[in-house]
Amino acid sequence: MADADLDVLGREDFMSRNCDLRHELAHYGQEFTDAQWFSGQLKFVENHTYFTTSACVLRDAGKMKNVAELKKKPEEIKCSPDH
Repeated sequence: MADADLDVLGREDFMSRNCDLRHELAHYGQEFTDAQWFSGQLKFVENHTYFTTSACVLRDAGKMKNVAELKKKPEEIKCSPDH
């Protein structure tokens, strides 16, 4: 259970779920520019560490791929309301 809440950081559906979160926050009045959103998400994911060995084994490689995706220019990242 220790890593269940942030399992998504290392999954293939990370970017679509990340966009869902952004849209949900916008719905409640928390809007971000692309630069603000993706730089904040990059910082969060880069600073995150899984606690369990199994999460490291299962998700670290995927998390590194997602970090690489977040390092792209914001206009290169696909994040539309319907993905």
